[in-house]
Amino acid sequence: MTEFVFLLGGFILAISFGRNILGNVFGSAIGTGMLSFKLCAFLMAVFISLGTFCGSKEINQNIMHYIHFIDSVQVFYYALLLAGVIFVLTHLGLPLSVAQLGMGALAGWNLATGGHVQFSDILNLMKAWIFSPAIAGIIAFFIFKFARLYLKVHPVALLHRDLWVRFHMIWIGCLMAYTVGSNNLAVIIQPFASVLSFSDLWIKSSICVFVFLGCLLASHRVVKTISRDLFPLSPLEAMITAFSAAMTLFLFSQGFSFLPAIPVSSGASFIGGIVGISLSKGGDGLKIKPLIWVASSWIWAPFLSGLTCFTFVVMMHIWGWM
Repeated sequence: MTEFVFLLGGFILAISFGRNILGNVFGSAIGTGMLSFKLCAFLMAVFISLGTFCGSKEINQNIMHYIHFIDSVQVFYYALLLAGVIFVLTHLGLPLSVAQLGMGALAGWNLATGGHVQFSDILNLMKAWIFSPAIAGIIAFFIFKFARLYLKVHPVALLHRDLWVRFHMIWIGCLMAYTVGSNNLAVIIQPFASVLSFSDLWIKSSICVFVFLGCLLASHRVVKTISRDLFPLSPLEAMITAFSAAMTLFLFSQGFSFLPAIPVSSGASFIGGIVGISLSKGGDGLKIKPLIWVASSWIWAPFLSGLTCFTFVVMMHIWGWM
């Protein structure tokens, strides 16, 4: 019973994650009116669960190298602190990555407790977080160029095009949800799996349920940031952007020799795809100030989560509560 109480921290973190991640994955589909909110939340729940259970085990193993919690109380505090940071930044409308914030929080916690902090590994993580939007942008750039050329040669009626885009948005969103489950959710699940006696099956299942609840409470501010604030996406552009982000997460989930199997940001990949679309159209319509605000959060948001955990642990030691 005591362990279940501590697992509640994971449930709160999962809800905060779900509120943000639906906008990252299906924000463009919802914002352009191509898919309904409830359908996207349902698809998100199903495929993020599949990704969690069937995804890359290498990412889970790599995450365990950064986890040095002594007991379930520490994991509970970690989850609440991370959930609080995600809640505040989601309120600001930022498309976040629990992977980036979680890795920052783990680094801050380990630094305060004297745990293992390998700064060369952190540097590699930061490189991956920079490369992921760049890869997504390149994919989106060339696919959009090809799609425009194809539609000039083979015009498609608007009604048929909308049906075609809607269909592809569904399977692309499902693929992205799957890769988020296999790539990002380890930062939530593995800390609890490392200290609790519950089975991995039970922990993963319960976390996925609360991610779904978070999706039902998803932030419309994040959806607006993804679909309108940075660049006004057409349905076709939104579909290509989602595909580029999904493929980027898939590549990092598989652990190819040229890409490490580490959690990367779905939001950053999506923003990279938006920039790629804009550049393929000459850069017109891309709003620089919101882009700088969102892109800078990829640096300061993990630092903020790390600083929050570091400060909390230091204060707990000073007060003798830890």
